[in-house]
Amino acid sequence: MKKLAILSVLCLAAFPAMARNFSSTPGAAMAPIAYTTTDTAANVVTTYRAASGADTTHSVSALLLTVETNSVRLACGGGTPTQAGLGVLLVNGSSILLEGGDYVNGCSLISAANGSHGVVQFQPFWGN
Repeated sequence: MKKLAILSVLCLAAFPAMARNFSSTPGAAMAPIAYTTTDTAANVVTTYRAASGADTTHSVSALLLTVETNSVRLACGGGTPTQAGLGVLLVNGSSILLEGGDYVNGCSLISAANGSHGVVQFQPFWGN
C-alpha cells in the first residue's frame, strides 16, 4: 500500500495539471488519441478536435503529448516547426506537458524527417 501511495505522489509531481483536476468537457474524461504527423506542420488542438470530434466550446487548458514512434518537432507560441530544425525535437519515448490555453492553442507538430512520420498520443485537459 505504501508503494502505491508513493507512486501516486510521484505521478502528481510529474504531471501537475492532473493534480489540479483539469477536466474534459465538464465531467467527462477525454480519451487520448493517436495522431500520425506529416511533412506539413499541423496545430495540435485543431488536429485533436478533428480526429476525436471533441467539443469546440471549451478551451484547451493543458495537453500531454507522448511520442510513440519516430521523432517530431514541436513549436509553440504561434511558431511553425520545420524539418530544417525550427522547433523542439521530441524523440521516440518523449513526453511533454503543455499548459496555458493560449500557449497550447498555438502549438504545432511536424515529422522531424521527411517521410519518417511520428505517432503521437494526445491527452487534452479542458478549461471553461
